[in-house]
Amino acid sequence: MQVHSLFAQHEIRIQGIVRDLATNKPIFNVQVLHNGNTITYTDIDGKYSCFVPSNAKLLFYNPEYNDYELSVDNRQIINVSMTEKLIELSEAIIVGKMSKKTIVVDQTELEVIGNYFHLKTKFRVPKQIFTPDKRFIVQPSLHNVTRDTVEFFRPVVIDGNIYTINRERVAGFEPEENDPLKPYIADYTLDKTGNIYSYHDSIFVNREYFNNDFKAECYLAVNANFENIKKDFLDTVTIARGTQNPLRFLDYSIEPLDLVDTSLIPKPEMKLVASKGVSKIGFLVGRAEIDKKNPQNEIEMNAIKEKLNAIVQDRFSTLNSITVIGYASPDGVYRNNALLAQRRTDFMLKEILNSLPKEIRGYIKVNSMSVVEPWSNLLPLLREDSLKSADYLQEQVEKHKDSYAPIHAAMMKLPEYRPVIYGQYLPKLRRVEYEINHSMFRNLTTPEIWERFNSGEEDISRHEFWQMVESSPDYATKVKMEKLALSRYPNFVLIANREAKRLIEQDSTDFTVLGNCMGRGIDSPMEVRYNQTLMALKAGEVEMADSLNMYLPDEARTSYLKAIVNTLNGHYDRAYPYMASVGGLNEVLILLCMGRNEDADKKITKLLEDEANWGKASYWYVKAISANRLEDLSWAMTAMEQAIALNPDLIETARLDSDVMDIIEILVPKEQNANSAAYQEQDDSSEKGKKREKKDKKEKKEKQ
Repeated sequence: MQVHSLFAQHEIRIQGIVRDLATNKPIFNVQVLHNGNTITYTDIDGKYSCFVPSNAKLLFYNPEYNDYELSVDNRQIINVSMTEKLIELSEAIIVGKMSKKTIVVDQTELEVIGNYFHLKTKFRVPKQIFTPDKRFIVQPSLHNVTRDTVEFFRPVVIDGNIYTINRERVAGFEPEENDPLKPYIADYTLDKTGNIYSYHDSIFVNREYFNNDFKAECYLAVNANFENIKKDFLDTVTIARGTQNPLRFLDYSIEPLDLVDTSLIPKPEMKLVASKGVSKIGFLVGRAEIDKKNPQNEIEMNAIKEKLNAIVQDRFSTLNSITVIGYASPDGVYRNNALLAQRRTDFMLKEILNSLPKEIRGYIKVNSMSVVEPWSNLLPLLREDSLKSADYLQEQVEKHKDSYAPIHAAMMKLPEYRPVIYGQYLPKLRRVEYEINHSMFRNLTTPEIWERFNSGEEDISRHEFWQMVESSPDYATKVKMEKLALSRYPNFVLIANREAKRLIEQDSTDFTVLGNCMGRGIDSPMEVRYNQTLMALKAGEVEMADSLNMYLPDEARTSYLKAIVNTLNGHYDRAYPYMASVGGLNEVLILLCMGRNEDADKKITKLLEDEANWGKASYWYVKAISANRLEDLSWAMTAMEQAIALNPDLIETARLDSDVMDIIEILVPKEQNANSAAYQEQDDSSEKGKKREKKDKKEKKEKQ
């Protein structure tokens, strides 16, 4: 494939090997400079590769070798042999005279694994610099260029044996509390390892800052004297620019799980409910005897006895009180009517008490009273049957203020008084009513639960909340009741899982929702552990997700989530089998993370053979990564051109990506990018001006 970038025509890729002229062995960490700027370094095999102008002049620099300069002259393979530099110790350690960048630190990359930026590097210290009487200090740091903040990796301190002896002499062989670097002193002898020290450490970074610009710097110092510290060597070098994170394109969509285990539905809790029964018994006229001709009276009496017996026999019920009220009609003499009502009350009370066991009669509360019904209570009965006498009675009630005797005298004058009012309606007012109050432990019905809740009742059980949730008339009410239930019972697992599922679907997180329902990992339902893991993933807390992941069983429902969590936490070997089984871009990304660049390149090339993937900028970007890692410049450049053509925003992503930052600078140098932005802004402004002018002309024409 051909590269059509104008800038690519001015630069070529060169590569080669740098060797020691005397031994023919490859030289590690040789700097390749152009116009005073470091372009690249040789690797452990002495190999290098870089992009430079075809007519560039290069300088190969290593503190232990003589500088080597050459002109590229459009060559692409350039091998170099360097001669070792002989430096006497007395010339090398003079303070202020020492050449900088004499201690060589490997150029490396910041690798993103989970929430951590990992720094892996090596540094070489020439014997001329690190002598037995010195302390050697390396302090790597992570610099967030975007936020202008700095965090420090673990420092490394290596003391020469003479330095240690002198230090102990001064300290009197006692612990040195004033030495802040003492915890970092490494048990390491540089002269036994060819003066090379391997280093690896990591720093936690919030995922919200992952798109910031980062670089790793290394502070280097060699101290000659531990009492009056005199820095023989001091330097700070940038060893990593950008981050290596193919997983920025990891694409996944995982749905939370429903919890449908009916055994988790809370069991009903019996409540102590006050209840009462009311009945009416008809009596003979002027007598305290039940009207046995009325079959309803017998039915009522039997019902009373059966009810009392049921309460007494039910161990969940308690009989509290019995109240009996006798009513007399208003005709006749009031005093006589009141006495008659009392006799009827006493009769009825005796009948009820006789149906109870003796041991119960002693502790229940008994109430009785007699009432003479006023004439006004007869009005509803007359009006119900549309009797004309109702209007007359209304007049008498208002006239005599519901007084018994005058109204009785007036009503007796009516022709229909004796056959109708006295014979049919007044008997309806003569009755005895009883009320049995008892308390009973029983399960409330759903309407009763709602009634108690709406009345402000606080003692609502889990089961009652569940009943209200399940019987809610609409979704909004259901959600409201679920939130109320969780506020009362935070570990209500069924409802907590629903709330967590709702939060996840809304891209929101609250770890306390399910956290209250989790015991020691496996004690909680699998769905709860699954959804908490997914919530941690949504929040970018991949380390938390990793710790939760260990409690998830290996089954079909969990394999996708477990693979994603393992991937984001750097457990690539655990995640790969699943990723390989489903294929796609995610498999390519994990292959890149595993360093299997050739396999990744084959997979992404295969994916790009499908026309359906041609319009996916991420696929072309990943192809640029794999091709660049394999030093296939043509494909890398072409793929990156296609990626940024589909999505220009990827230009800024590439500038922070150590996998492709070299080729994006060739394709779109920062100067060109700035000019393009300015031109685009100017062009947009011009276009808006044209549209505005066209609109003004149209409005002017319409007015005319």
